[in-house]
Amino acid sequence: NNEPGKAIEWLERALKIHQELSDKKGEANQLSNLAMAYRKKGKGGGAIKLLKQSLQIQKEIGYKLGEAGVLGNIGILYMDKGDHKNAFKYLEEALKTQESIGDKHGQAVQNSIIGFLYQKTGDNEKGLKYMKQAKRLFEELGAKKDVQDIEKLITSFEKH
Repeated sequence: NNEPGKAIEWLERALKIHQELSDKKGEANQLSNLAMAYRKKGKGGGAIKLLKQSLQIQKEIGYKLGEAGVLGNIGILYMDKGDHKNAFKYLEEALKTQESIGDKHGQAVQNSIIGFLYQKTGDNEKGLKYMKQAKRLFEELGAKKDVQDIEKLITSFEKH
């Protein structure tokens, strides 16, 4: 959506409906969607607050897949802000959660994001380790396009 303001308006309406219905999973999902619309509009601080509310609900209802996704999104928002310490904290927690539920695709994605963050902070060796793990997982899943994308990133890491 190229109109984050309009998206926010609709997402807030959807959030209110889920809250009125006491639909916790729907509420958590709408909070996450709203947060990402805030990110697109350049309001990362507000987005983190919404994601933390979503995370709390995901934990309350025991929805580990949702929890992992929210943890990863919080990590990405901290990465956007240049807060690498918190970015690593949330991304690593997302990865551990995905490992605990056997979400290989999620693990591959988190490994690639963590690898990128290590590269961004100047630790190419650690970055490569995570990227190679992501590639292995994508290969296991038969995700050819993702494998090609990761191979390009690995090549760029090895050049630095």
